[in-house]
Amino acid sequence: GLRFKIAAFTMALALLVVLIVSAPLYYMMTQNRRETLLQGLWDRSAVLLDGLGSTAQTYLPPENVEGLARLPIQAAAIPEAYYVTITGCAAGSSVFGDYVWATNDPNILLKIDTPEFQPGLSRLTDTLSPRLAAIVQELDSEARVQGKHLVQRIAELSLEAEALALRSGTESLRQLNDMRITIRMLERTLAQILARISREMRSEPAFSTGAIPGDGNHRIVFFKPVMYERNGEDTFFRGLIRMEISTWPVDREIAGYQKRLLRIILIVALAALAIGVAGALALSSLIIRPIRKLVRHVEIIRDTEDKAKLAGMEIRINSRDEIAILGDTINGMTASLAHAAAAALDLSAGKE
Repeated sequence: GLRFKIAAFTMALALLVVLIVSAPLYYMMTQNRRETLLQGLWDRSAVLLDGLGSTAQTYLPPENVEGLARLPIQAAAIPEAYYVTITGCAAGSSVFGDYVWATNDPNILLKIDTPEFQPGLSRLTDTLSPRLAAIVQELDSEARVQGKHLVQRIAELSLEAEALALRSGTESLRQLNDMRITIRMLERTLAQILARISREMRSEPAFSTGAIPGDGNHRIVFFKPVMYERNGEDTFFRGLIRMEISTWPVDREIAGYQKRLLRIILIVALAALAIGVAGALALSSLIIRPIRKLVRHVEIIRDTEDKAKLAGMEIRINSRDEIAILGDTINGMTASLAHAAAAALDLSAGKE
């Protein structure tokens, strides 16, 4: 019937509207949630590595094993982190060789070249190792371009300061103090340049806030270099801080968020269907009720043999739409039939 057709059409229309609105909304909200969580993971890791880098820069030159050993436990501040490993130059050397000085990696024995872990003597080999030489060369080259003149100037002033230190007199002491102040300012400027060069945190494999790695490997190594000047050398890359994290917690959070979002969309769809069905039933009642009146009126016209009896019989439709126009047309037809029947009776009586 007409009621079923209207209800079915309204339900289909409501489902289509919900689908058109919810599909892009679901994608955008999921993507926004993913980007927010991954960006938060990146920011938290960057803050932690910055702090570890600053502290490691203090402990690495004097080869303070005890101080370095306390740093990896700070990885507990990030639930997604597995471990932190700090590498640097070999013991007694100033050339970076990726020797492990501190770590809380439970699988460290599988990654080093010694039977047991020995700070400053065990060399690390992992997924980052093939890229490491290029990274060291890149950062050292950039540091030489921006800071080599400062290193040379600091070395020159240091020699002059040593010579002045052997002299006596008030003027020599004043010049020595001024020179030491200048050296400290140059060292501070050089440290700022190296901090700016090493500020960027990198990852292996490449980390993107737009998508979680789709190769099934949810482990990513974040790393940050430790750079400082030492003994007037033109190499500045001295250490590296690694932190391996897992994106599984982010993946689980996104999956749970998607389920909650689908549940909300389902509830909205059911509510839209209920409202659509109720509206369709109300609309069909408004349409069908006057149509039924018209049907009954037409049936009366059909079943009345003496059409003259139809005189004064009218159907009243309260609306002002096409159905009302149809009702007026039927009323006019009824009046015409009654008038024609009356005229026929008068003609028949006249003939008699």
